[in-house]
Amino acid sequence: MTVDGAGETVDVVRIGNEDMHKKIEISAWFLRNYLACRNRVLVRQHDNRIHGDRTLAELGIDSFMERKLDDSNYMFDLAVDDSYWTRERLAISRLIGKDLVWPFGKCQDILDFPEGHCEFIVGVDDQGANIKTSYNDDDGPRRFLIPVYFKREVLKKYYDSDKYKVNQDCVSCYSYWSIPIDINKADLVQVYLGDLITKLPIKEQQHWQIYNVLPEGSITERRQARDFDALFVDSNDVVYRFKESLCNFQEGFEKLFGFRLFRPLGEDDADIEDNVRVPLNDDSEEFDKQILYLAKLLPDSIDKGQLLKRVSAERKGLKEPGSIEILEVFLKHESLPDDIINHLRRVQDLRSSGVAHRKGRRYTKNVSKYGLDKTSGKEFIHKMFVDITGALTTLSELLERRHGP
Repeated sequence: MTVDGAGETVDVVRIGNEDMHKKIEISAWFLRNYLACRNRVLVRQHDNRIHGDRTLAELGIDSFMERKLDDSNYMFDLAVDDSYWTRERLAISRLIGKDLVWPFGKCQDILDFPEGHCEFIVGVDDQGANIKTSYNDDDGPRRFLIPVYFKREVLKKYYDSDKYKVNQDCVSCYSYWSIPIDINKADLVQVYLGDLITKLPIKEQQHWQIYNVLPEGSITERRQARDFDALFVDSNDVVYRFKESLCNFQEGFEKLFGFRLFRPLGEDDADIEDNVRVPLNDDSEEFDKQILYLAKLLPDSIDKGQLLKRVSAERKGLKEPGSIEILEVFLKHESLPDDIINHLRRVQDLRSSGVAHRKGRRYTKNVSKYGLDKTSGKEFIHKMFVDITGALTTLSELLERRHGP
């Protein structure tokens, strides 16, 4: 399988079974295009033999039979005779020859994605009708930089497939296409008109068109400073700051204690760190998914074994302590603040009582306990990122001071 310039998967080779035999199919278009790019002709040589279970007489054939098959693309000999390989002199048939697979007349670029020019909403006229426009290469920078706005749900397709990468600045499909983005204060995805037309295949433009909305808010101060004032600006995205604080904390913790508090994710969960985010909407599935990601990234990844080595005496009163309980004992043992504990418990409680199991009375109790019944799922996760980032940052500063230069 390969990926074309539009980011769509294309079958090149199919391997399966047919009539108890292995079957391999190769895309003729891809093969002939490859030959054209390499300036080659493929010559296939065949030697196929089938041993029968009857003699020539039983098949109604008097003696050796041969037929020649050929044209400008192939040449074969088809023969049937007595098999000298067996005592029974059973019949054997042979198909021996060669054929040619010719290249296309010209090499085609499979990475050249289909272009197009969709129209996008950029405003509203005096009659209340939407103003729609597109962009052409000769339109100039003023039209290129017209801001276009979209519901955040436009990103769901990209989060849900490992073909794509999404962060606070960009959406990309492998190395085939990428487009700069930003999220403004109105919680809309903002993209420049010129980027939409010149950087996205027509099929992707049509996807974005579905979520296109009237402008609300404006481009962010960060994007203004970066794109127009040529300034280096730190991201104020809460997820970016969370990941940055987690990375700094892990490094500081390892310098002081010789191991990372949160173990790295395994191969099956490697994409979690890329996909953890503020939910795109208030759908319960979106909320549950982010709670699950945070649980795997944080409480589930606590290195309980390493912590136990350092607090074996202090944990005597705990019968079967979990990772969070052991971490709480460890922080107390090291005279470190334990603000992070409440945040980890909140994630773990919501995950264990509802996300990973059927939602029941325990989940309802936790919803009330943590105030989820008084806010939206998006706002709840947003605040959780802020809270955890604050706790990790405080710990990082203390660890740095304790470790020294």
